[in-house]
Amino acid sequence: MGLQNSVIYQEDIKTAIAELAEIEKLEGSNFLISGATGMIASVIIDMFMYFNFTKKSTQKGIHILA
Repeated sequence: MGLQNSVIYQEDIKTAIAELAEIEKLEGSNFLISGATGMIASVIIDMFMYFNFTKKSTQKGIHILA
């Protein structure tokens, strides 16, 4: 079972995004993340991807290059 399939991990990602009031300012930004398979970078990518997933189709997301 991968970490992304873990209900606890998914809830932690949702909680982290909910507590980041400043993340809205990152909309439309581009990020190049090296070491994407590492622990810290993969969590950041998962957070950005969850943020993008929860946005309405009319809003800009965060662009990720990993």
